[in-house]
Amino acid sequence: MTSGDTETSPQLQNSAPRREVLAWAFYDVANSGYTTVVLTTIYSAYFVAVVAGELENQSPGLPTLLWTVSVALANLIVLLSAPVLGAIADYRASKKPFLMA
Repeated sequence: MTSGDTETSPQLQNSAPRREVLAWAFYDVANSGYTTVVLTTIYSAYFVAVVAGELENQSPGLPTLLWTVSVALANLIVLLSAPVLGAIADYRASKKPFLMA
């Protein structure tokens, strides 16, 4: 390869435009903040007090345990499915239609 050679690797040729990368980054930051605030503070208190509040009388601490187990199961589902779904989206090269489904 000479210094005058202007060829780039196929990976660099197929990279996303900077604007698209920034859009995904801003989306992720906004989504993470919303999820953190709503799920960890607001909805957890609502679930423990209102949705499963009656169970507190039967077994103290049970609503909190149910919330913890449900969040753990949801995270486990994401942990197992995200790599597979990400590979499918990469293989199909169609992120937007795949995310809309």
